[in-house]
Amino acid sequence: YGSMWPKPRGDVTLARETTPFLPQNIRFTKVSANNPQVEEMLQEQAHYFQRNLHFMHPDYRQREKGPFTEYQEEQYRNPNREYNEEKMHREYRGDLYKYEYESVADFDLFELSSKVRRQNPESQSQSQSNNPRLRFDFQFRNQEQRRGREQMRYERISPFNKQQASPVAEKQNFEVEVTVTGPETQLRIDTDESYDLAVQTVGDTTTATIIASTYYGARNALESLSQLIAYNELSNSLQVIKTAKISDAPAFKYRGLMLDTGRNFYPKEEIMSLLDTMSTNKLNTFHWHISDAASFPLYSQRQPQMSYYGSYGPSKVYYPQDIREIVEYANQRGIRVIPEIDTPAHAGAGWNFGEQEGKGKMVLCNDPTSFKCWSNSPEITNFLTQQSREVNSRELFELWNTFQQTAFAKLSESVVETGVSKQVTPIVYSSSFVKNYIDPKEYTVQITEEVNSTETDQYIEKGYKVIFSNPDVWSLEGPAPSWVSQAKTYSQQREAPRPHWKQVYDNSPFDMTSLSRSEIRPDQSGQVTPSDQILGGEALINSYETDAESLQTTVWPRGAALAERLWADPIPTRFQADRAENRMAAHRERMVNRGTRAETFQPEYCFQNQNSCYTQAEYESRTNKNQPLTQATQA
Repeated sequence: YGSMWPKPRGDVTLARETTPFLPQNIRFTKVSANNPQVEEMLQEQAHYFQRNLHFMHPDYRQREKGPFTEYQEEQYRNPNREYNEEKMHREYRGDLYKYEYESVADFDLFELSSKVRRQNPESQSQSQSNNPRLRFDFQFRNQEQRRGREQMRYERISPFNKQQASPVAEKQNFEVEVTVTGPETQLRIDTDESYDLAVQTVGDTTTATIIASTYYGARNALESLSQLIAYNELSNSLQVIKTAKISDAPAFKYRGLMLDTGRNFYPKEEIMSLLDTMSTNKLNTFHWHISDAASFPLYSQRQPQMSYYGSYGPSKVYYPQDIREIVEYANQRGIRVIPEIDTPAHAGAGWNFGEQEGKGKMVLCNDPTSFKCWSNSPEITNFLTQQSREVNSRELFELWNTFQQTAFAKLSESVVETGVSKQVTPIVYSSSFVKNYIDPKEYTVQITEEVNSTETDQYIEKGYKVIFSNPDVWSLEGPAPSWVSQAKTYSQQREAPRPHWKQVYDNSPFDMTSLSRSEIRPDQSGQVTPSDQILGGEALINSYETDAESLQTTVWPRGAALAERLWADPIPTRFQADRAENRMAAHRERMVNRGTRAETFQPEYCFQNQNSCYTQAEYESRTNKNQPLTQATQA
């Protein structure tokens, strides 16, 4: 699989030879999409793809590798995308090439490259290599082509534009053809994310062909294509695998990260950086745990008092424009955003505005749903007494159910008000309440029991669709020390250490039930099996001791291990984390080159001298694909 991450699930053919080229020579020569919005999304993704290639140069300034907002800003400044209607023709001596520029947008990659016309292609490669004048004309042609549109900042400051490279790389063309057959512009749980990618090199032209049913599959293909490319310091250029063929699709529909922004506030730009690295790893769900007992940073146009009384400060609030930009930024990167407003548990800051403004007191229980808290609240006990109901577990469950039904009804009303085309399916955390009151046809359950919990099978047996988030392995923070006096955090209540990326990697949703993998894996005959109920998984960042400064080192590379598990779901007896270690080391370098502050897990010597840091037994276990790894070799 080269250094690809996550590794593809389908057929993969990769050549050993590479071809040098420069990122300036990439042209999108064909973009076929039956929806103008899909084509616009592909336009931005093409820039994002090229930007990541420019980042590969070791001299590219690290501080410039922030979120890619330049394209969105241009759209806001010029929503009508004004075009230059003037036609311009340029013919070169000998009539070797003819250029025609027409209706070119400022940053348009597609219109420009679709206007290039070649004439007399016979003997072109040989004539360029033997004739200095034609070689100069060829390089001049590339410069003229780049000047046909305004360059973005990532291009203008790129070392590739300022330093000399190998003449072989300068003359190599790289053409990309993209075909998207479907019109989808919003990622849903049933969206097809598969793709086919082929790379072929003939003479001085390398062609990458991408075919996908949706934009999201094409986006995944461009990410895979970028991972077939590396920097070559000898030629000061990039190099791409000469020929490749990949057919790929994810194992799970739901591949997510949860971030709690209630305990600690994360600036918009930091969330966007997280989304960038999620897209690098083909994770497709950002579970935004917006509020918690500690703070309420969401600005509500209906109840602005919530953030007024509940945020940490006026600069630590997510306003509607911030939320809109984050959602659009995520969708462009193949990521859906699922918001969570924590209630009736973990409710505190912000919810007290009623009492502050003379509208009565709400019952606030800062901990997980606690009947002890409820039964000691006069508001609840008086309410039950007035209805001649006892204060016991059964009545409190019924009260909880009333709250849940009311919340579901409000959600359904909002779907109608906003004109959402499909019914929204809410997600609830697993609990005894869920098993006894929640309809499997209306809800999805996020299971937070630990690995091999006996309760997990009960949700499958009752017909719930589930998302696994077992905290003993997929809580990326691990245990935290006391953060308020002598109190213990949720993470500290267990003795498991902060998980290593290999622990995250070896944890499959298909292994979290008492059913065997053969029983629960997808049935090739098309019959409904328990695997249809397992949507995927999600890692947790509860922000007990993580904030914007430490977020990236907390998540990566653990989040990358989660990504390969949920995309490819390698079978443990054939492919364990130890055998993926060299690819992970290369992928960690890739993330760092793109601006991610990913935590290291080995000395650089081991990365540059692969297999030199293993014992003989460990080396043999990694190279013998038919031999399962033992506990001894893993140690």
